[in-house]
Amino acid sequence: MYTLERTMFFSGRTLSTATKIGRVAALFVAGLVSPMVQAVNLTALPPYLSETKGSPMVMLNLSRDHQLFYKAYNEYSDLDGDGAPDTQYKHSYRYYGYFDNERCYSYNTANNRFVPERKENGSAVTDPTYCGGTGEWHGNFLNWATTTRMDVVRRILYGGYRSTDDSVVSGTSLTVLERAHLPTDAHAFAKYYTGSDIRKLTPFSAVTEISICNASFKNGAVQYSHGAISAPSKIGRASCRERVFSSV
Repeated sequence: MYTLERTMFFSGRTLSTATKIGRVAALFVAGLVSPMVQAVNLTALPPYLSETKGSPMVMLNLSRDHQLFYKAYNEYSDLDGDGAPDTQYKHSYRYYGYFDNERCYSYNTANNRFVPERKENGSAVTDPTYCGGTGEWHGNFLNWATTTRMDVVRRILYGGYRSTDDSVVSGTSLTVLERAHLPTDAHAFAKYYTGSDIRKLTPFSAVTEISICNASFKNGAVQYSHGAISAPSKIGRASCRERVFSSV
């Protein structure tokens, strides 16, 4: 009796092992004869639409609101987050625009545009973040005084509106950026500033207040004030005939 039971147990264990081996072999053979798995080429288009290969593109849907041609820096926003509206120019804040806000500019009367002269004074001078040289304007002040919202958009997207780009035409390094056209209506604007540092920001001495007027006036029958023949000067508040170029 003992012998028979032992034999039956042994036989059952042998049968179970054989079954396992058979199943493993079947899986192995099935793997050999099965077709190889191919990568699926997925597309964002539905399968019933044809696809044209092309380079990646980005479309920007911008508003054509005329207020894009308003001044970029108004007199009621808190730009630096100190809890108070910035009603005038604040030199501790760096304004964005076509001008380098850490550079000094002069006005070139021969070509009727602003040109960069040097970096601001630096730490070795009493007023490290100012200019103050003969005929010098500070780029940060010019950005505050002249920039429109459209200028900001254009500079962000493609570096600004180039009225002259000789790097393309003749291979020279001259590029002139031109401020957005401002008709003589509600889009024209004036910027008023009073402060003891006006001489360090502009070429004007013995001046305690200044108005910068921004508009595109016609000079004669066809030419707008972008072709002005005189340099910026101390002007009355009612005389808005300034225009701004920046050469970079």
